[in-house]
Amino acid sequence: SSFPEEAESVHLADYPVADLAKVDEQLAQDTRRASNVASTGRWARSLLGSKVRQPLQKVIITVRSTGAREGVERVKAQVLEELNVKDIKLVTQVRQFMTVEVESNRDLKAPENEGHLRDVLKELTYFNEDDIDFKVAGDQNEPFQWSVTRREDKPGYFSVESTRQGGYLLILATQITPELADEGMARELVHRLQTMRKQAGFDIADHILTYYQGGASIQRVIREFAPYIKQETLSRDLIEGVPKDAYTESHRIDGEEVVLGVLR
Repeated sequence: SSFPEEAESVHLADYPVADLAKVDEQLAQDTRRASNVASTGRWARSLLGSKVRQPLQKVIITVRSTGAREGVERVKAQVLEELNVKDIKLVTQVRQFMTVEVESNRDLKAPENEGHLRDVLKELTYFNEDDIDFKVAGDQNEPFQWSVTRREDKPGYFSVESTRQGGYLLILATQITPELADEGMARELVHRLQTMRKQAGFDIADHILTYYQGGASIQRVIREFAPYIKQETLSRDLIEGVPKDAYTESHRIDGEEVVLGVLR
């Protein structure tokens, strides 16, 4: 062999040893955090019944430490893109987004019940003392008892809990403004047109002409998002009225009828 140091067979050779000093622990942790927040957010969206292509204004995440805050800040761009949201708000308190009520047979605000309060807060990982409304009920002579009597999202918010990465609460702001609705429709139009390109047998690199026919809101969205629609669908132009020789489909998007045509 011209390589005398070479092993007889690849099966008899040693595996190279990983240089652990080269492992970027922070990058690995950030990557895990990004995928974990994204999957929790997607789960929240599916429970909420929010269409993936509909942009949302913001997602709110509880952070309990500076490390967690900095970690989420570092992966912010990936999370925004993955979840199709405009902004991430990091909070230590959730009072403005939800109501949490705890009832117990001790006054948990009294200094002598500090130990009981600590036990309650240890169980309610995602809430701090200021998030909770405490109610006293029951016989104080009985052994200590407590329960969460109410926990609900305030109007315009939807929360889910994640137990991973130390545990946190993820809250979606659910209000769809007219601007967000238009952007959602533009994304849906792009998705339908991309599928139509495939159905029509066009090549991935083919530039096309796109035709459309629809009501006022379809026309407004196509005017407003023309550069985005053209870029995503490789359309040279977006033209009102559908010619006979175009590949044509009728669609219903957010309750609006639209006829789309594509021509190579």
